[in-house]
This record gives sequence, structure tokens and C-alpha cells, in this order.
Amino acid sequence: MKKNLLILAIIALSGLTLMSSIFAIRYKKHIQVLNNEIMQLNETISNIDINKDKNLKSSYAESFDIKLQECMKSCNYTTACMNNCTYEAIPKWEKEIDKNIMLLEKIMNKEQIELLHDSQKKWITYKDAQQKLNSEIIGSMIGTMYTNILAGMQIYLIELRAKELDELYYFYSKK
Repeated sequence: MKKNLLILAIIALSGLTLMSSIFAIRYKKHIQVLNNEIMQLNETISNIDINKDKNLKSSYAESFDIKLQECMKSCNYTTACMNNCTYEAIPKWEKEIDKNIMLLEKIMNKEQIELLHDSQKKWITYKDAQQKLNSEIIGSMIGTMYTNILAGMQIYLIELRAKELDELYYFYSKK
């Protein structure tokens, strides 16, 4: 009886080993396919000439985007490098915010300037709270891709504010 149970256990383990081997082979092939797709996407990204993109709206946005893409391309789009490039671009967008505020201050009256400053203070509070939330949620996720997502979310907030102020200046200066 014990001998039959032992033989049955060996057969079951052999079957599991065979199934595991089959899954490992399939998994390996799937990884190879995914790696090939990633290489093709990286090649496509490398071949994009952002200078020919006619849909970019403003010169500073075009300049920042080109420099960010060039920075990422220069290090072959590695995770750490893309994060570094993104975080290095944030101060440029922050300077753009400051520039737009100074331009607006030159054409606004005193009451409007106070509203602008109040809006900016509240935006900074919002930005800090949103970045803290993003860091808490995205930063706790497992996988290096989430560091890229977090960096993208952080620059997006600042880029959006710079563009909002730029548009406000554009329309107000046409008045």
C-alpha cells in the first residue's frame, strides 16, 4: 500500500515538474516577445524627430520638451536616467512660472496683482499636497516604472501651471 502511494506521489510530482517546465518555456517565449516589442518601441522613439512636430504650441514648451527628450535619449531611456532628466527639467518650468508672474505683474493693476499672488500661494499649497499624495500612493508601489510615473506626475503639475499663466498673460496682454 505504501509502495503504491509512493509511486502515485512520484507520478504526480513528475507531472507537476513537466507542467512547470512547459510553463517556464512559455513564459520565456513571452518574455522574449515582450523584449522584442520594447526594443522596437525604443527604436521608434529614437527615430522621432521632435523638431519636426508642428503641434507644439509655444517656443518654451518646445524647447523644454526637446531638451527633455534629448536628455532621455542620451542615456538610452533607462529608468534612473529618465527620472533624473525629468527632475532636472522641473526648475526650468518653475522659472517659467516666475517669468509669467513677473510679466503679468507688469500689466495688471494692484488688485489683480493681489489676486494673482493669492492664487499662486494657493496653487503652491495644492501642488505640495498633491505631490505628497502622489508620493504616498505611487511611491509605495512595487516596480521601478512607478518612479517614472511619479516623476511625470510631479513635472506635470508644474508644467500645467506655467502654461496656465502663459495663457493668462497672452489673453490679458491682447486686451
